[in-house]
Amino acid sequence: MKQTSRIKELQKVFNMTDADFESFKNFFSDKIILADHDGSICDTNQVKDELLGEFCRSQLGNFDKNGKVVQDATVNAIHRGAHGLPMNMIFVDIVKTVYGREISLEKGQEITENLNNYIRPNYMNRKMYDKAGEYHELLHLLGVKQYILTGMENDMIEASLKNHKIETYFDGILGSQKKKTEWVEDITVQYPDKKIFATGDAMSEYKATKKPTTTFIGLDFEDRKVRIFPEEVAVATTYDSLVAKIIMLEKRKENKNALSLENITQNQR
Repeated sequence: MKQTSRIKELQKVFNMTDADFESFKNFFSDKIILADHDGSICDTNQVKDELLGEFCRSQLGNFDKNGKVVQDATVNAIHRGAHGLPMNMIFVDIVKTVYGREISLEKGQEITENLNNYIRPNYMNRKMYDKAGEYHELLHLLGVKQYILTGMENDMIEASLKNHKIETYFDGILGSQKKKTEWVEDITVQYPDKKIFATGDAMSEYKATKKPTTTFIGLDFEDRKVRIFPEEVAVATTYDSLVAKIIMLEKRKENKNALSLENITQNQR
């Protein structure tokens, strides 16, 4: 009874009619969720950009290979250009490009762990987007399997989820120890009878999950002025609009199925 009551409360949070809620439930009846975290659940996208240069100067040296002070923009450009590569590989590139030194992947991992400790307090305390918690709680109560698909290290995501008290809503974190495309293949094999529903704020999530049986909705909670997704991709700017787009997709399918059934019935007369 308590769970049913909470589901009803969450239905009201998203202003769903009973008919809307049935469509919402039906949409997820055959789905596995792959949800991005940074810029999608929590406002954590800029944490590394804000602190990476400061970290490099304090841990790797103030001056680059040319004797100039290491600039935030220089290390951030390398980080952004890595397109979801593991952070230990990114540090190998930063140290070589900026400082003119060679380091191993193992050393890159050691630096990554130091970076995580350096930014963790800032990262885990960033705000959660409005109604993100309620959205994932509702799906959890409906029994939908949910995974975080991220290029971030697992322990950082765990810290953020626990801080916001939403860690129990998710069935696992698919983090930086593998490429996103590899995680998607693993999920496809693990749940052969399920389709993937993915959300994210970056092209890396869209490209990693792009399959004939996948539904992807882009997220833009930061009001970007430039559209980054292809025109055919639906984009939600709030969790209310995400829920509305999900309901719309399901109702389109329901209407299509109803028309097909009507055509079959007419042909049988």
